Amino acid sequence: MTKLYRAVLLTGLALALAGCSDKEVADSKNKEPIEQTNKSSEKEVKGVNEGVLKEDFTLEFSTLIPPPQYAITEEEYEKYNRILEYLNSNPDKSEDELFKDLEQEFGDTSANLKSFVNANMQNAIDYDMGRAINEETLAKSDVIETVKQFFIENVENNKELKVEVQESDIELTNLKAVATSNFTYEDKDYEYILKVEYTEDLQTAKVFQLKVNGVDIDLE
Repeated sequence: MTKLYRAVLLTGLALALAGCSDKEVADSKNKEPIEQTNKSSEKEVKGVNEGVLKEDFTLEFSTLIPPPQYAITEEEYEKYNRILEYLNSNPDKSEDELFKDLEQEFGDTSANLKSFVNANMQNAIDYDMGRAINEETLAKSDVIETVKQFFIENVENNKELKVEVQESDIELTNLKAVATSNFTYEDKDYEYILKVEYTEDLQTAKVFQLKVNGVDIDLE
């Protein structure tokens, strides 16, 4: 083998080794921030879960929103449906005969039963459609109450808690709400994002997501 050929081989081998070394260093540098970030996040979650938040979360809360009120009571609605069900299930009989059949069951005259059905027809439809006469709507003040309830119920010692939340911190979309603010626990500040969904009758709120200092908290 000539000296020139041997020199070329050695030079190529050296360059290849240098390239591998540089790649390993680059890969190592790229991996370090990810590992450090993961460790930092795990440490942050552990710090919030231990000594601040309880292990088992309470996620559902009753609201202070007045319940829906309808022009027909539940008892009247049930009576209306029972009468209507009988009328619809006997198409071969006349209306007068049908109401006469119901007199004994309801202890009332057929004329009164017919008047009852006519008077409550629209009220029953409104009940089915959820059209209440008081028409309560979800307000930001209701969400503020839910946020406070959540933290009071779910920190280890609510005497050490101070929750900051104002209407400007609330974003409402239909029956869902997002609150973004901070709370103080044992003189230490935490940023939070809390997501809540309300039932159609606005009587129950359920928290479905919580982030503290940018970290997702497992609520299950």
